[in-house]
Amino acid sequence: IKIPMIGMAQSLNLSVSVGIILYEAMMQRKKKGFYKKKRLSSDEFKKYLEKWLGSSSNRSSKTD
Repeated sequence: IKIPMIGMAQSLNLSVSVGIILYEAMMQRKKKGFYKKKRLSSDEFKKYLEKWLGSSSNRSSKTD
């Protein structure tokens, strides 16, 4: 993978490089219509969101 750089920049740190690549991947998928159709029903989305939020709050309380 090559990220074109313009100007005086000779290198990018890893987090910036990953951000650029993820953004480009998202834009290509968006252009092809990948995000137009919902892939989960509202109920499934809520179920997974609650599960994720629950596991997220469990982790933060363990570190306190």
